[in-house]
Amino acid sequence: MRALNSIIGLDWKGGDAMPRRLKVYLIGSLRNPKIPEIGNRIRALGFEVFDDWFAAGPEADDKWRDYEKARGRTFREALQGLAADHVFRFDLEHLDECDIAVLYLPAGKSGHIELGYVIGRGKRGYIVLDNPERWDVMYKFADGVFDNIEELEEELKKVKRLEENTENLFGNGLVLASTSRHKLEATRMALNRLRIQTNIFPVAVESGINLQPFGLEEITLGALNRARDAKNKMPGFPALAVENGIIKVSSKFIDLAVCALVLPDEKVMLSTSGGIEIPKDAVKLAESQGFDKITVGKVISDKFGGLATDPHSTLTAGKISRKELIAEAISIVLSQAILQLQNHEE
Repeated sequence: MRALNSIIGLDWKGGDAMPRRLKVYLIGSLRNPKIPEIGNRIRALGFEVFDDWFAAGPEADDKWRDYEKARGRTFREALQGLAADHVFRFDLEHLDECDIAVLYLPAGKSGHIELGYVIGRGKRGYIVLDNPERWDVMYKFADGVFDNIEELEEELKKVKRLEENTENLFGNGLVLASTSRHKLEATRMALNRLRIQTNIFPVAVESGINLQPFGLEEITLGALNRARDAKNKMPGFPALAVENGIIKVSSKFIDLAVCALVLPDEKVMLSTSGGIEIPKDAVKLAESQGFDKITVGKVISDKFGGLATDPHSTLTAGKISRKELIAEAISIVLSQAILQLQNHEE
C-alpha cells in the first residue's frame, strides 16, 4: 500500500492509529482553585487531560508583566520576548494535540481565544458556565454549553462511547475501492469532517458494469461490486466504494454518486450524494457512442473543457466539485454506520 501511495504521489494516511485515550485541553483561569479538581474528574472518565499550565500559579501573568515593565518593554514588545514565546509554544503544542477543549469559566481573553482556536481546527469545544451576568451569543460556536460539571461529564461519556465505536469500526483502517484522486480526497474530507483518524488503503478494483453507468440499479451494482471486491482483497477491514452514474428524473438527467460500505460482518450500508443536472445532448451523444466506451464527463470535457472526471465543476462554474459531492455521500454512510453500532449497543 505504501508503494501505491508513492506511485500516485499522495500520502493518504489519515493519521496514526487512533489514540487509546482522547486528550482534553482544560482551559480556565490561573486564579481558579477548582481547575485541578475538574481535571481529575475528567481523568476519572478515562480521558487524558492537559491542565499543567495551572502549575505556574495565580500570579504568573502579573509577574511576567512586572518583569517586562522592569526591562522597559511595552506589552507589544514583551509578546516578542523569550518568556512569552516559551509559554505560547508550550500551550500551543497541547492545543494542537488535544481532541477536545473544555473552557471552564471564569476565564479571560486568552482562554476564549484558545477555545476558538480548537473549534476552528474542527475539534470539539465545550463551555461550562459560572452563571455569568453578561450573556454572549457567540458561545453558540461551542459544541455544548453546560451549567455545571455534571452535565459536561455526561456529554464526555457520550463522546467517549462514540469514539470507542468509531475506533471499533475504523480504527485499524478503511479500504477504499479506488485509486482515483477525487475519491481519495473525498474520503479524506469525510473522515476529517467526522473527526475520524484512521488509515486509508486504496485498492484498484473493477466495477463490473459499463464505463458510464446509467440508472440507479446499475450505479448501485457498481458500488457494491467495488466494495465487495476490495473487502475480499483486504478481509477484516470495512470497505468503502463510490460509483457515479446518470439517472433519469422526469425528462431530466442527473449525475449522482452511490456510496457502498461493507462492514467486517458483511453488513452493507448505502447512501447517495446530491445530484447535478447533465445536459441532455451530452447524455444522448455518449449513449450513441456506447456507455461501455465513453463517459458523459468525457463528452462534456470535449465540448466545454475541464476535467472529464469532474464535469460537476464545469457545470457549476467551479462552485461544486465532484469531490465535494462524494464526500457528502461518504460522510452520510460512515456516520450512519457508527450511529447504528451505538444504538445496537445501547
